[in-house]
Formats: sequence, C-alpha cells, structure tokens
Amino acid sequence: MLYISPLEVKDEEGFVLDCVHLKQLKLWRIYMPRLPDAQHFPSHLTTIFLEGCGLEEDPMPILEKLLQLKEVYLGNKSFSGRKMVCSGGGFPQLQKLYLRGLSEWEEWKVEEGSMPLLHTLSIYDCKKLKELPDGLRFITSLKELYIYVATLEFKEKLSEGGEDFYKVQHIPLLKIYYD
Repeated sequence: MLYISPLEVKDEEGFVLDCVHLKQLKLWRIYMPRLPDAQHFPSHLTTIFLEGCGLEEDPMPILEKLLQLKEVYLGNKSFSGRKMVCSGGGFPQLQKLYLRGLSEWEEWKVEEGSMPLLHTLSIYDCKKLKELPDGLRFITSLKELYIYVATLEFKEKLSEGGEDFYKVQHIPLLKIYYD
C-alpha cells in the first residue's frame, strides 16, 4: 500500500495522481474539501483508504466510478457532510465497505443496482446515522453487516419483527453493538 503523508499533489485542476499501476491508496490527514474527478485516479485502483481528509462533499459519486475498487475505507473525519448517495450501477466490483467515525453523517441512500458484489459492510461510530438505507435490501451479495455503537432503538428496528428488519433479513451475519 502506498502512503502519502504529508504531501500535497496538485496541478492546475487541483489534483492528479499519475500512477497508472497503483492498486492501493491511503490518504491520511491530507485535507481536501472534495475528491478529484474519477479520471484523476489510477484506473487499476482496488483499495482506497481515506482518513482525516475533511471532505465536505459526498465522496460516493466519485468513488463509485472507480470501476476496479474492491475495498473502500472512509475513516475518522474523512467526510464531514450529512448525506451520502450510492447510485445504481455504481461500485460494480466493491466487496468491502468500511465507514467509521463519520460524526456528521445522518442520511444514506443506496439505489437499486449499486454495489452488486458487496460482501462485507461495517459501520462504526457513526452516531448520527438515523437508519440504514432501504436500498440495502437489494444487495443480495451482502453476507456480513457489522454496526458498532448504535442506539438500542436502532438495533430494535433492525431486529426480527422491527420496522426495518426487511432491509437486513437477507444478511446471514448481522452484528449490532449498542451503547
């Protein structure tokens, strides 16, 4: 994995990372209010790890266009916005998605056809997230869902008989840890 810290990589458009064969990228504590357009990322990128970037704009519309991505980690303070949207057809190869410490994140929309190969989803310490997206029920490949530091109410809604159970009933391994 390539670690670039602290380093600012910019051109006239704001960002270019010209490493055609790069497969894994970790951007840690490199402030950027928005991600560069997808064409500025290496085309063979399979893993991206973002932490402490302070993204103000939803990173998903950019990341979902990186067609080889298999693993995405959005860590502490990587995104300061309130809403994320995963579009239909986005993330065609994604298998693992980790969302951690997104302290302002409240709403998540997942459209049908997004993340068709997602196997593992982990949501940790995202206390303002109100509910899981309805579109999660369309991700039939999902085998493991871990939610850490949820409220009891959040857990009860996802439990069998709860109002949101239909979103997760197809997932074989569901672990919810609450305060």
